Amino acid sequence: MRKFILLNSLFAATFSHAVTISEVKVEETYAYITQKEPKTSSQLACVTEPDKPVWILDIGSERGRGNYVLLTTAIALNKPIHIDSANECQFGIELIKTIALFN
Repeated sequence: MRKFILLNSLFAATFSHAVTISEVKVEETYAYITQKEPKTSSQLACVTEPDKPVWILDIGSERGRGNYVLLTTAIALNKPIHIDSANECQFGIELIKTIALFN
């Protein structure tokens, strides 16, 4: 039980703020996720201006599919998520490293 609480605390500390999703679009092996609020933490030069509120998630990997399950769960429960950036871009859009769902 202690490990779970400790890990939960560590993960919570790495995320900057809650994100509410306005749109999800899936094309091939990528999910394009648009958030309602403007991004406040992204300073990546590779992000194009029209895509600033958008994230991209590679759902072609097992980790990406796991993150996608958390994303769809959050949408179904109408809960905000926390997104950790991979600090890189794909197609001019900020790539997601991790998605977390908290109460």
